[in-house]
Amino acid sequence: MWESLTNFAKDYDVQFTVSFNITIMNNWEIGKVETSASGYLEDGFEGVNGTFTEMERCHETAYCLLVKAKRYGRWWMLKALRPEMANQLFYQEMLRKELELLMRLQQSAIVQVSGFEQVANLGWCIVMEYVDGLRLDDWLETGPNLKSRLRVMEQLLEAVDYIHGLGLVHRDLKPGNLLVTRVGANVKLIDFGLADMDRLAILKQPAGTIGYLSPEQASTNQPDVRNDIYSLGVIGQQLLPESAYRGIWQRCQRSIGRRYERVELLREALHRVSQRKQRWVKWGSAALVGLLLIGLVLQTVYMRRQEAALKAELELQLKERQRLEERQRQQEAALKAELELQLKARQQLEERQRQQDEAKQRYDAILKEGKRLIAKSIEPLRQKKEADGYIKGGDWAHPFQVEHEYMQSVRPRLTEEEQANLEYALNLFLMEQHKLLEQQKITLPEVKSRRFELLFKELGCDASPESAAEYYEECLGDGAYALSGAEEALKSLLCKGHRLFLASNGTRRVQERRLEKTGLGKYFEKVFVSEEIGFFKPDSRYFEACFSQISGFDRLKAVMVGDSLSSDITGGINAGIETVWLNRFGEKNESEIQPDYEISDISELPGLIENI
Repeated sequence: MWESLTNFAKDYDVQFTVSFNITIMNNWEIGKVETSASGYLEDGFEGVNGTFTEMERCHETAYCLLVKAKRYGRWWMLKALRPEMANQLFYQEMLRKELELLMRLQQSAIVQVSGFEQVANLGWCIVMEYVDGLRLDDWLETGPNLKSRLRVMEQLLEAVDYIHGLGLVHRDLKPGNLLVTRVGANVKLIDFGLADMDRLAILKQPAGTIGYLSPEQASTNQPDVRNDIYSLGVIGQQLLPESAYRGIWQRCQRSIGRRYERVELLREALHRVSQRKQRWVKWGSAALVGLLLIGLVLQTVYMRRQEAALKAELELQLKERQRLEERQRQQEAALKAELELQLKARQQLEERQRQQDEAKQRYDAILKEGKRLIAKSIEPLRQKKEADGYIKGGDWAHPFQVEHEYMQSVRPRLTEEEQANLEYALNLFLMEQHKLLEQQKITLPEVKSRRFELLFKELGCDASPESAAEYYEECLGDGAYALSGAEEALKSLLCKGHRLFLASNGTRRVQERRLEKTGLGKYFEKVFVSEEIGFFKPDSRYFEACFSQISGFDRLKAVMVGDSLSSDITGGINAGIETVWLNRFGEKNESEIQPDYEISDISELPGLIENI
């Protein structure tokens, strides 16, 4: 069987895949292999484990299972043999036959096949595109208009005409094998399990669905395109039951010698009827317009006669009424304008109050928790401040003396959970400040010094926030660490010929120290920092300045990777390049910022880049 499948893959360019679409090597060592023309492994399909997740069984047929599964963020439909039939050669041949047929078909109204893979708990599966739609009969219950139904019928006829041109007869055309997409209302023809053609040896026996198969199909082994034409007639009665099309469907269901010989003739008949209906609609519309014009002329003549008789009497009344109406209109307009202004002002006031309330509640909660934790351990610092002399008025000799004493005194008094809560409380303001920086509402020097201004105020020390910020920046790079798998990902991207650049809203001194400490600087061709460029992410001018310094830059081949929706992803969108969001903590994105791709771990990046 493996030799047969391998030859089949060569003939039809099928890729058997393991996880990331790696072609299976020819040096498999698998059990006993039959060498006959139709040989299969005695123990069925073995070899490759699939990488599909979130599997959901959708449907069962006489011998197959249909399972919906996700891979690479996309849904697929897997068709596998039922467990009790997985090792029976006849049904293996059936599945292989359907795969062979589907790989031949490349038509928009026919479900497309991606490959043939072995998936855990399912065995060998045909991997097909997942069609998000309704069965034809369910779709008809939604009440589509004539134009939509006619378009679906034309797409179906085009698909069947296409497979007939390849010598293939579907033999099971019915609403259950026709899906109409939710978006665009396009038809998709599925399930070629009973399809047949002259050169295939398997399933040469009557097959089909009662109510849709032709009389001769129920009793003959030989496939005939007119079998499908009969089924199309039954479907057409449901899809286009209007009387104008009734003759077409009746002819489709006549005896085999009196039916349309080809789908092409059926399409031409449907087109003629549709054109005739359109002409009748045009003629009817023209006649209706004519009647309306005649009525309008007669009404105009009548109105003019009436107007001449009553003009003298109504002229004064009309003028007076017009004056009253104009005065009322002006009053209403003035009142409406005043009400709109009041409503707008009220809405603005309510929105401002709501934002202030939310901000106050958020910061009150954070400050309350932060103050509780600080109060628990800061008192020793307050008692020592006069003796140590680092919180006295005037200059502050060593900005980090407070932090050192604080860490020595506070951390032993707090649990790990309390330490995490305190750090969150102290850092949240900094995060908010960086968002204001991205929006260009504050400057970078203000961000640097503001955090220490608040800390010193809370500790009651008369120290210089600017000096603390400068010293803090000198030491900031010492706390850098590389994400797990980051270096391997960067090395893999470089080995594959990709150029890497670093874009940061930080300062040159901090970034160079961090790159030196983590050892990642060697992977980047150039480092761009907002401090030197003069603009900050997500400003498109920041990115344009970066692009101008990259030789041979191609915007269509560039990708922005970052963990900040508001800075990295918005900046990439503003710059017109594709974006990848590193969502390490599984945050739910409820904003209007939508990245092109999303990964949860940096190790996923090389594989994603190769597939973009």
